[in-house]
Amino acid sequence: MARLQVHLAVPDSKRAIAATMTHLSGLVTEHSIRLTAIPGSPSAEWNAANGQGLVWWGASQGLEDWVASDMMTSAFEKGTQSWFAALWTQDGQLVQHNLPQPPDNPSFAAFLQAAGLDIQASIP
Repeated sequence: MARLQVHLAVPDSKRAIAATMTHLSGLVTEHSIRLTAIPGSPSAEWNAANGQGLVWWGASQGLEDWVASDMMTSAFEKGTQSWFAALWTQDGQLVQHNLPQPPDNPSFAAFLQAAGLDIQASIP
């Protein structure tokens, strides 16, 4: 089985729903990296269009490809148009993303840059 690196970012208002994706625990700490939308970015544009604050939450984890597929199917069924995701193979090939532009490389930092998000702090 192949493993994928999965990067996710969800707005604060969707954090609890994101935790209920297939194979996740239901705990909001599934997305524990606190992020802030950069003004003028895709994330900030979504916030402005939906009357939300600038806080987002992120996660990056290596998962079996079937687990990642189940999670993404579940995410779309839950109405995740506001979320950003990118999936990468272990050798750095982009499998799927829903960002306006693909990230430059498979790093979480490149994913955040493409989404227009800055790391603020992590929670335990």
